[in-house]
Amino acid sequence: MREFTHYRSQPAFRYIHKDCGGNGFFYAWTTVMHTRLDMALVCPESVGLQVSYDVLETIGLFEAIGDKFNPCSELSMLNRVAADHPVVISEELFNIIDQCVMYAGLTFGLFDVSIDSCCHSSGTIGMIHLDNAVRSVFFERKGISLNLSGFLKGYALDRIRPVLDAGNITDALINFGNSSILALGDCPGGSGWNVGFGQADKASVILNDVCLTTSGNSKEENDHLVNPLDGTLVKKMGTLSVMTGSGALGEVLSTSLFVCDIKRRPELLSSFGDAAVIVAGPDP
Repeated sequence: MREFTHYRSQPAFRYIHKDCGGNGFFYAWTTVMHTRLDMALVCPESVGLQVSYDVLETIGLFEAIGDKFNPCSELSMLNRVAADHPVVISEELFNIIDQCVMYAGLTFGLFDVSIDSCCHSSGTIGMIHLDNAVRSVFFERKGISLNLSGFLKGYALDRIRPVLDAGNITDALINFGNSSILALGDCPGGSGWNVGFGQADKASVILNDVCLTTSGNSKEENDHLVNPLDGTLVKKMGTLSVMTGSGALGEVLSTSLFVCDIKRRPELLSSFGDAAVIVAGPDP
């Protein structure tokens, strides 16, 4: 088994392939969306190369659309001018923002992509006006800014599924930075995919045809989550993970449930039926 670097895609990725009977095992890794991406695919080497290339091409589209930290992205352009006049945007970005605004309402305002706005309040998300007829977005005042970083990786996982289907990949693990994971089928020689939480007091979980999404504060200096309702830093330590059928929904729920008072979690979850299961969480 040797390690290779594949330069056809941007970014380039490194990979190994192991013959283990049947299809073999293909493992690739690189950096995208400001984090590490790991892809484990049960398939021949040639298929793994093509699917990895297609996956990275798909992710690249979302980075070009929704990366707030890229001044040339479509989202950055929108943030600069949407308070001056309605801006017609791509169907993809419009759908993403539309979903995020909807999820803000379903989570009591605890999932809020306008949190980085100047003079943010719990009402800021309501100042984003969407016109479905022409696919435009308008900000009610200056200083509003959208940050999709807490949503985009999960959304990308949902869009990666069809790429895997097109490559006839039925067994795969796609992992964004250990926080946003898609597991399909089985690992070689096993049933499902055994994924740990990186903490001695939390057992691992077997994933099969599901997403696992994690949010929280793992270190005191990493208390980066803000409660959108009052603007205070969320000081509780630990992480919270949810299993969902959708990666995008997982991003929404892992964040909002972590921020939410533990007594209100059942009420929050009730808005989503059986769409999510909490598999690990912080102390109250």
